[in-house]
Amino acid sequence: TTTRLFHHLSRTMSTRRRFPTLRHGYVIELKYLKRGDGGPGPADSALAAAKAQLRGYLADERLARQHPSVEFTGIALVFRGWELVGAEAVASSVPNA
Repeated sequence: TTTRLFHHLSRTMSTRRRFPTLRHGYVIELKYLKRGDGGPGPADSALAAAKAQLRGYLADERLARQHPSVEFTGIALVFRGWELVGAEAVASSVPNA
């Protein structure tokens, strides 16, 4: 959930202090399909769901407020078993300073 994401990000604040020139960050959403979920349909649906979640995370003003100098990019990854079957980057829609 969004709350867990921000809890994790707040724990990484020391990273920002150690790397004050950090300008790019990544938010990663993983989706897993069972190996038996064949065909492109389930993978396409999972990728669309991952991208929607990332857009929500990236649009949340708490992310920009906690990390004002970092430009975030979302990475959506979909696995079927161990095989990567979908990947796409999602740009942040929130301009950071």
